[in-house]
Amino acid sequence: KTLQCVLTRARCLMEVNNVRSLTIDGIVFEGCHGGFGGALWTAEPLNAALSVKCSRRVTLRNCEIRNTAAAGVMFLKADTCRVQKCDIHHVGASCVDFEDGGAGNVEVSGCELHHGGVFSTSPLLYFQIVRAHAIGNHIHHGPGCGVVMWTPRSVLASNEIDHVMQRARDGGGLYGGQVYCRIHDNYVHDIGWPGLYNDEGGRD
Repeated sequence: KTLQCVLTRARCLMEVNNVRSLTIDGIVFEGCHGGFGGALWTAEPLNAALSVKCSRRVTLRNCEIRNTAAAGVMFLKADTCRVQKCDIHHVGASCVDFEDGGAGNVEVSGCELHHGGVFSTSPLLYFQIVRAHAIGNHIHHGPGCGVVMWTPRSVLASNEIDHVMQRARDGGGLYGGQVYCRIHDNYVHDIGWPGLYNDEGGRD
């Protein structure tokens, strides 16, 4: 059974801190006003509709996040977290954002990530973590990069990335410094910029 949750002017719709094993399934998140910027390591929730800090085995599945002024879902120091079969769109910053390292082994798969960066040039999907897997997603219509990966030993496979880089002037479909990563079977089109922009530090 699907639960629809509609809130307005909330700073964050759900805050998850130091949790070990949680599945969030079939919820619609809508309407938080968020903030603009701010430090990661404060008592406040992350700048996202769904804020997940220092948690392990958190899965977001079959959910929709929409119409928020902040990011869709943001993870800080994630360990074995998943975003699966979600539709995240019309958000102020990134649709999905993994920040500031962590144990890694994270996954974003089977998702529709689109029309993010409404108030910024944020990438639609952002990884700053080890062993990240982005598989089978449709990532489209954003002002900046489709995917940013500052990451070692990660996989980007079977994704479609299109109509990104609509406002930014540096980047591409996939941007960042990827080290020992596998990039396979992706379809990048209609961006007018490089499909792969492997920047400083990227190798192997």
